[in-house]
Amino acid sequence: MTILILVSIQLTSQNRKKIYREEINPGEIVPDLKFKTVINYQGNNLKTIDGYTQISELKEKLIILDFWTTNCSPCLEHFPELSELQSKFDKKIIILLVNTLQSQSEIKNWIKSYKQRNPDKDIIPKNLKIIVDKDLAEYFPLRASIGYHVWIGEDRKVVLRGIPENTNEKKILDYFDGRDISFIEDQKTKPINANSSYFINSDSNFDYCSTIGGFQDKGANPYGEVIENVKNMQNSTIRNTYLNMSISDLYTIALQDELNSDSSILYTGSFRPITVLLVKDTPQVTMKKRYLNAEIITDGLYRRSLFSYEQISSVKYNDKVRRKLMFNDLNSYFRSNYRIQGSIIPQLRPCYKVVKLKSNLISESDNMSNKIEVKNSMIEFSGMTLGEILFEYLRGCRRIFNSESDVIIMGFNDLEKYDLTLPLQRLVDDLAQLNLILSRYGLKIIKSNDFVNQITIQDV
Repeated sequence: MTILILVSIQLTSQNRKKIYREEINPGEIVPDLKFKTVINYQGNNLKTIDGYTQISELKEKLIILDFWTTNCSPCLEHFPELSELQSKFDKKIIILLVNTLQSQSEIKNWIKSYKQRNPDKDIIPKNLKIIVDKDLAEYFPLRASIGYHVWIGEDRKVVLRGIPENTNEKKILDYFDGRDISFIEDQKTKPINANSSYFINSDSNFDYCSTIGGFQDKGANPYGEVIENVKNMQNSTIRNTYLNMSISDLYTIALQDELNSDSSILYTGSFRPITVLLVKDTPQVTMKKRYLNAEIITDGLYRRSLFSYEQISSVKYNDKVRRKLMFNDLNSYFRSNYRIQGSIIPQLRPCYKVVKLKSNLISESDNMSNKIEVKNSMIEFSGMTLGEILFEYLRGCRRIFNSESDVIIMGFNDLEKYDLTLPLQRLVDDLAQLNLILSRYGLKIIKSNDFVNQITIQDV
């Protein structure tokens, strides 16, 4: 009986070791893991990875694990860059696309579906292999969101764990040259304490105070974090904190009142006009890829181009005043330190304009209060101006317009109240059909050019 009990305890202990694994952090050695399920770019199963079956066989390579899922768009966007790195460093590194959240059948079906829709393209690069292994999720658990990288060095020690932007040519060269590797960790599981200020001692008594700093990689989300309208009842203040945001995004927050003051704007593809950048050093101002051309976003760019701002002010100020003070803070700081400033400047740009037809069929409303109701696949607007009606309606027609740069404005001023009945937006297929519907009320949307309020950031 004693022997049986001891054997049972030993087996239970072994089972626990199989089930419960401790997280592996930078500097720690990775167990000699075997590659269980390997899939190639076509979705076919492979017995090995180029002849290798476990990590110890890759001792002369830098192993880069890219944790991803099929529904992670940013993950997929990194695949071409990873493929280029694999080709460039060839036998010195091996990049593995690790999926711990989906089954191999889900991944195979996803590859097959993509191939059917795009017969001439491959969603997975040919020189990268997929690893399906849920055990790796225990060694390198998900902290907040999917999309993170782990580097395992030639000595099987973890070199880094962090955001995918850590993986770039310069950093790989630094590794092979024996230099120290700095990196940005991925998102934290513990959010910023909304009741505690990040920079400023909020227990002090003051009317107004603010701080601007650079990129924060300790206790803050590297992709940006916003904490607004936190009240401190003890000293009657309100705090707004914005961490790891681009100069462009900070100005967008500060200037939103001026940006939205043009009531003629009914719709923009991003719900606000695109920022105009008149600066020589574009990456200093924004991290949006459409402005960066071919430049690859790296962890170094994060540290150089993202800033943090915190403001604590008396409760006597309203939100509009706080944003005005924030705007002044930003201009003062960036003018002095980077010779950059932001402002609202009307810019002539292509747009869509709502115009009245010669035969106006709209009848004014007798309703004293405005109301929106959905009845039998139709939306009934009553007691509202045309601007109010079209603003509400066109927000649901985003798919009709071509790109984020599209803007729709009212081409006339009309403050009368009207009643309009329009079909649900999902029933409207394109602009031609939308114009056919609007023509019943004497309206039409045409392509035009007009001045639109836009945030302009420029060198000074």
